Amino acid sequence: MIFHSAAYDKVGYGLIIAKAALSMGMEVHTLFTYGALKRLARNNTDILGEETDSEILEIVEKGLTLGIIYPISHQIKDAKRLGMKIYACVTTMTILDIHQDDLIEEVDKVTGIASFLDIASNASISLYI
Repeated sequence: MIFHSAAYDKVGYGLIIAKAALSMGMEVHTLFTYGALKRLARNNTDILGEETDSEILEIVEKGLTLGIIYPISHQIKDAKRLGMKIYACVTTMTILDIHQDDLIEEVDKVTGIASFLDIASNASISLYI
């Protein structure tokens, strides 16, 4: 699963899909790149952000307030407990000036796209979010 968008709803829904797959016994490897990589930076994971469409933002805010949408940090922790692997794109880190010590502790490895594609080469399902 490659996360490209930083939009709160897209990252959140992608993590819901990941948790469902993990619950079904599937392996899930995720690469966070471009805007989505910002979600792996400390103190930025749960910020609603300008990337999220304004109409969707209202729905997300309401869901978070009511407790029917969980913060991204919570979803990442849940998915990690189920076995999800998280990779941060090294090229995007360079472009965005994000260093390894800036990342949340749940990140398993910093890697490039070629290495990630090698990991995912036998996947039966691939998603780009």
